[in-house]
Amino acid sequence: MYHWFSDKVLVQKAEENLRESVIVDDSATSHSLLGELLMSLDRNEDARAEFMKSQELLPPDNQDIHLEASIEAGLGNVSMRQQKFEDAIPHYQRVAEILPDYTGIWFSLGFANRLLGRLDEAETYYQRALKEEATDVRIYSELTAIYMQRAETNKAQLLLENALRQYPETAYLHALLASVLAEKGDRRQAQRHLEEAERIDPESDFIPAVRQQIATTRKRV
Repeated sequence: MYHWFSDKVLVQKAEENLRESVIVDDSATSHSLLGELLMSLDRNEDARAEFMKSQELLPPDNQDIHLEASIEAGLGNVSMRQQKFEDAIPHYQRVAEILPDYTGIWFSLGFANRLLGRLDEAETYYQRALKEEATDVRIYSELTAIYMQRAETNKAQLLLENALRQYPETAYLHALLASVLAEKGDRRQAQRHLEEAERIDPESDFIPAVRQQIATTRKRV
């Protein structure tokens, strides 16, 4: 109870400080920072208003592409939180246009498109994300989901096997490959990769689900 109250007080103080900062320095940066805080508190409409104000305050000849990208990403993230996936995409596209190495932007574009059922577009964006952030296991998970949805199990297997050649000590990738192999009916190899995942990360939350999947597959057979 004390910790919850203490955290709440700290957050309120942070908001007060940022609002005071906005009064003193009515700048794009100040409003953007306040927008980020409000978004973290799930106050999405308030956050959107701050990001919009921040956008309005950008000078016509703005040279700070990092700030502009941050604002556009913030607007996109607010839309995603409100499940307005279509609205998020133009914001993310703008980020990718002005700052293509912005962390997570290609994944965000892939995710928004996948949620809209645009699997081809999502795959293209995820493939670009792999080039930028090859260690992000979410990308492999999303691409695997797309391939499995299309019944392209060989493609999913190849993706994960190639990933494991680069990152052999990644438990999640072993478990994900085990899941794909189980669906293909290769229980022996599935079990081998599951055991490797357990060796690397015995506390993984994903492993029990894959173990259950393998057991269920065995029963079906």
